[in-house]
Amino acid sequence: MTDRILIMRHLRFIARKLAEAIKRNTYTSPIGSLEERETGQVWPGSWVDATGYDTKYSLGYHTGADLNLNSPHWNADAHSGVYSIGKGVVTYAQVYSKKVWGAIIIIDHGIVNGQPLISRYGHVENIQVEVGQKVGTGEQIASVGNGEGLFSYHLHFDISTTDILKEKPSHWPGHTRSLVHLHYVDPLEWLKAHVQKESYE
Repeated sequence: MTDRILIMRHLRFIARKLAEAIKRNTYTSPIGSLEERETGQVWPGSWVDATGYDTKYSLGYHTGADLNLNSPHWNADAHSGVYSIGKGVVTYAQVYSKKVWGAIIIIDHGIVNGQPLISRYGHVENIQVEVGQKVGTGEQIASVGNGEGLFSYHLHFDISTTDILKEKPSHWPGHTRSLVHLHYVDPLEWLKAHVQKESYE
Protein backbone atom coordinates (compact mmCIF):
# COMPACT_ATOMS: atom_id res chain seq x y z
CA MET A 1 0.00 0.00 0.00
CA THR A 2 1.46 3.34 -1.02
CA ASP A 3 2.07 6.22 1.36
CA ARG A 4 -0.43 8.32 -0.60
CA ILE A 5 -3.23 5.80 -0.03
CA LEU A 6 -2.41 5.59 3.67
CA ILE A 7 -2.44 9.38 3.99
CA MET A 8 -5.79 9.63 2.17
CA ARG A 9 -7.33 6.99 4.45
CA HIS A 10 -6.02 8.80 7.52
CA LEU A 11 -7.45 12.13 6.32
CA ARG A 12 -10.87 10.55 5.65
CA PHE A 13 -10.80 9.01 9.12
CA ILE A 14 -9.98 12.39 10.69
CA ALA A 15 -12.78 14.08 8.72
CA ARG A 16 -15.27 11.45 9.89
CA LYS A 17 -14.21 11.86 13.53
CA LEU A 18 -14.47 15.65 13.25
CA ALA A 19 -17.99 15.33 11.82
CA GLU A 20 -18.93 13.06 14.73
CA ALA A 21 -17.55 15.59 17.21
CA ILE A 22 -19.62 18.35 15.61
CA LYS A 23 -22.78 16.26 15.93
CA ARG A 24 -22.04 15.60 19.62
CA ASN A 25 -21.41 19.33 20.16
CA THR A 26 -18.10 18.66 21.84
CA TYR A 27 -15.62 21.49 22.26
CA THR A 28 -12.06 22.04 21.14
CA SER A 29 -9.16 24.42 21.58
CA PRO A 30 -9.29 27.64 19.52
CA ILE A 31 -5.67 27.20 18.38
CA GLY A 32 -3.22 24.51 17.28
CA SER A 33 -2.93 22.10 14.40
CA LEU A 34 -5.66 19.51 13.87
CA GLU A 35 -3.42 16.80 15.28
CA GLU A 36 -2.64 18.94 18.35
CA ARG A 37 -6.30 19.74 18.99
CA GLU A 38 -7.23 16.06 18.66
CA THR A 39 -5.18 15.25 21.76
CA GLY A 40 -7.70 17.04 23.97
CA GLN A 41 -4.95 19.28 25.37
CA VAL A 42 -6.58 22.67 25.91
CA TRP A 43 -3.57 24.81 25.00
CA PRO A 44 -2.01 22.24 22.66
CA GLY A 45 1.56 21.65 21.56
CA SER A 46 3.88 24.51 22.53
CA TRP A 47 1.12 27.13 22.82
CA VAL A 48 1.16 29.13 26.07
CA ASP A 49 -1.10 31.64 27.77
CA ALA A 50 0.94 34.80 28.26
CA THR A 51 -1.74 36.59 30.31
CA GLY A 52 -4.05 34.24 32.15
CA TYR A 53 -7.61 34.78 33.29
CA ASP A 54 -8.03 37.31 36.14
CA THR A 55 -4.37 38.38 35.89
CA LYS A 56 -3.86 42.03 36.82
CA TYR A 57 -1.75 44.03 34.37
CA SER A 58 -1.58 47.55 32.93
CA LEU A 59 -5.00 47.38 31.24
CA GLY A 60 -6.82 45.94 34.25
CA TYR A 61 -7.86 42.39 35.03
CA HIS A 62 -7.62 40.01 32.11
CA THR A 63 -10.89 38.46 30.91
CA GLY A 64 -9.41 35.38 29.29
CA ALA A 65 -6.22 34.09 27.69
CA ASP A 66 -3.54 35.61 25.46
CA LEU A 67 -2.45 32.59 23.43
CA ASN A 68 1.06 32.64 21.99
CA LEU A 69 3.26 30.27 20.06
CA ASN A 70 6.92 31.32 20.04
CA SER A 71 8.44 27.94 19.21
CA PRO A 72 10.43 27.12 17.12
CA HIS A 73 10.80 30.91 16.63
CA TRP A 74 9.29 34.18 17.84
CA ASN A 75 5.78 34.84 16.50
CA ALA A 76 5.47 31.31 15.13
CA ASP A 77 1.72 31.78 15.69
CA ALA A 78 1.48 34.58 13.11
CA HIS A 79 -1.23 33.85 10.51
CA SER A 80 -1.97 30.38 11.97
CA GLY A 81 -5.56 29.16 12.20
CA VAL A 82 -8.15 30.28 14.76
CA TYR A 83 -10.99 27.81 15.29
CA SER A 84 -14.45 27.93 16.81
CA ILE A 85 -14.45 26.08 20.13
CA GLY A 86 -17.93 24.67 19.44
CA LYS A 87 -20.90 24.93 17.15
CA GLY A 88 -22.71 28.24 17.21
CA VAL A 89 -23.77 31.36 15.33
CA VAL A 90 -21.49 34.30 14.54
CA THR A 91 -22.86 37.53 16.02
CA TYR A 92 -19.91 39.84 15.24
CA ALA A 93 -17.02 39.57 12.77
CA GLN A 94 -15.17 42.72 11.78
CA VAL A 95 -12.48 45.23 12.67
CA TYR A 96 -13.73 46.97 15.80
CA SER A 97 -11.01 49.60 16.04
CA LYS A 98 -7.48 50.02 14.74
CA LYS A 99 -6.66 51.81 18.00
CA VAL A 100 -7.90 49.20 20.50
CA TRP A 101 -8.81 45.67 19.46
CA GLY A 102 -8.27 45.32 15.77
CA ALA A 103 -10.68 42.63 14.52
CA ILE A 104 -13.01 40.65 16.79
CA ILE A 105 -15.20 37.60 16.22
CA ILE A 106 -18.03 36.73 18.62
CA ILE A 107 -19.78 33.34 18.53
CA ASP A 108 -22.99 32.53 20.39
CA HIS A 109 -22.98 28.84 21.37
CA GLY A 110 -26.48 28.92 22.87
CA ILE A 111 -27.34 27.79 26.38
CA VAL A 112 -24.85 25.42 28.01
CA ASN A 113 -25.32 24.16 31.56
CA GLY A 114 -28.22 26.60 31.98
CA GLN A 115 -26.20 29.70 30.99
CA PRO A 116 -25.40 31.56 27.78
CA LEU A 117 -22.05 30.59 26.27
CA ILE A 118 -20.33 33.23 24.15
CA SER A 119 -16.75 33.03 22.88
CA ARG A 120 -14.62 35.96 21.71
CA TYR A 121 -11.57 35.83 19.45
CA GLY A 122 -9.62 39.10 19.44
CA HIS A 123 -6.85 40.72 17.35
CA VAL A 124 -7.53 38.28 14.50
CA GLU A 125 -6.95 38.67 10.76
CA ASN A 126 -8.21 36.94 7.62
CA ILE A 127 -11.79 36.65 8.94
CA GLN A 128 -13.52 33.73 7.21
CA VAL A 129 -17.03 34.05 8.66
CA GLU A 130 -19.84 36.60 8.65
CA VAL A 131 -22.61 37.65 10.99
CA GLY A 132 -25.45 35.13 11.07
CA GLN A 133 -23.29 32.26 9.82
CA LYS A 134 -23.52 28.90 11.61
CA VAL A 135 -20.16 27.38 12.45
CA GLY A 136 -19.13 23.95 13.64
CA THR A 137 -16.74 22.70 16.27
CA GLY A 138 -13.18 23.19 15.08
CA GLU A 139 -14.15 25.20 11.99
CA GLN A 140 -11.55 27.79 11.02
CA ILE A 141 -12.96 31.27 11.49
CA ALA A 142 -9.86 33.47 11.14
CA SER A 143 -6.09 33.59 11.56
CA VAL A 144 -3.95 34.80 14.46
CA GLY A 145 -3.28 38.50 13.97
CA ASN A 146 -1.66 41.42 15.74
CA GLY A 147 -4.63 43.74 16.18
CA GLU A 148 -3.86 45.79 13.05
CA GLY A 149 -0.27 46.26 14.27
CA LEU A 150 -1.16 47.09 17.89
CA PHE A 151 0.45 44.00 19.46
CA SER A 152 2.81 41.14 18.80
CA TYR A 153 0.97 38.23 17.23
CA HIS A 154 -1.33 36.34 19.59
CA LEU A 155 -4.97 35.35 20.04
CA HIS A 156 -6.98 37.02 22.78
CA PHE A 157 -9.60 34.42 23.67
CA ASP A 158 -12.29 34.57 26.32
CA ILE A 159 -15.57 32.92 27.28
CA SER A 160 -18.57 34.75 28.71
CA THR A 161 -21.54 33.16 30.43
CA THR A 162 -23.69 36.28 30.05
CA ASP A 163 -24.89 38.17 26.96
CA ILE A 164 -22.42 41.04 27.46
CA LEU A 165 -20.36 40.20 24.35
CA LYS A 166 -23.46 40.06 22.16
CA GLU A 167 -24.40 43.51 23.42
CA LYS A 168 -20.86 44.96 23.53
CA PRO A 169 -18.33 42.96 21.46
CA SER A 170 -15.44 45.09 22.75
CA HIS A 171 -16.47 44.89 26.42
CA TRP A 172 -13.53 45.33 28.78
CA PRO A 173 -13.97 45.56 32.57
CA GLY A 174 -10.64 47.30 33.07
CA HIS A 175 -9.73 47.52 36.74
CA THR A 176 -13.20 46.49 37.97
CA ARG A 177 -12.43 42.90 38.94
CA SER A 178 -16.01 42.11 39.96
CA LEU A 179 -17.11 42.59 36.33
CA VAL A 180 -14.57 40.01 35.17
CA HIS A 181 -16.07 37.49 37.59
CA LEU A 182 -19.63 38.50 36.70
CA HIS A 183 -19.28 38.14 32.93
CA TYR A 184 -16.34 35.81 32.23
CA VAL A 185 -15.07 32.39 33.21
CA ASP A 186 -11.55 30.98 33.15
CA PRO A 187 -11.36 29.64 29.56
CA LEU A 188 -8.69 27.09 30.44
CA GLU A 189 -10.78 25.56 33.22
CA TRP A 190 -14.00 25.72 31.20
CA LEU A 191 -12.44 23.95 28.24
CA LYS A 192 -10.72 21.38 30.49
CA ALA A 193 -14.18 20.42 31.70
CA HIS A 194 -15.70 20.21 28.20
CA VAL A 195 -13.00 19.18 25.71
CA GLN A 196 -12.96 15.46 24.90
CA LYS A 197 -9.87 13.65 23.71
CA GLU A 198 -10.45 11.97 20.37
CA SER A 199 -8.66 8.86 19.09
CA TYR A 200 -7.56 9.28 15.49
CA GLU A 201 -5.09 6.40 15.28
